[in-house]
Amino acid sequence: MSDSIFDLVYTKTIFNKVSEHLLKQNAKSTNKKLCLYRDGNGMKCAIGCLISDEFYTPELEGKCLLWDGDKTAVFRALEKSGIYTDKLPISLLSALQQIHDTESPSDWPDSLTYLKCRYNLT
Repeated sequence: MSDSIFDLVYTKTIFNKVSEHLLKQNAKSTNKKLCLYRDGNGMKCAIGCLISDEFYTPELEGKCLLWDGDKTAVFRALEKSGIYTDKLPISLLSALQQIHDTESPSDWPDSLTYLKCRYNLT
């Protein structure tokens, strides 16, 4: 399998994992004020569901995925969790996070469908 085909298959796999997680959870991971990677009550955001328990720490809360192109603690936690960040469009991860953080869960199905088409993941 060529790298580009692997990248596409891998991107679809991650997209499907996050989509299934969000649609099943059907609620935001928040502390009532801010969106959280994990809320302490079992809820996880789009990025939080990709971070393994062993690599999640509360210190990740409030930290961005990327900062001016540099890897952050969140990005490193994803890598330690087995997410091949070099095989994924970071813009896709950011868009998934944006859907969780800014949209109502009732809008998630349509937004995820749009994103799936935008990234040709059908």
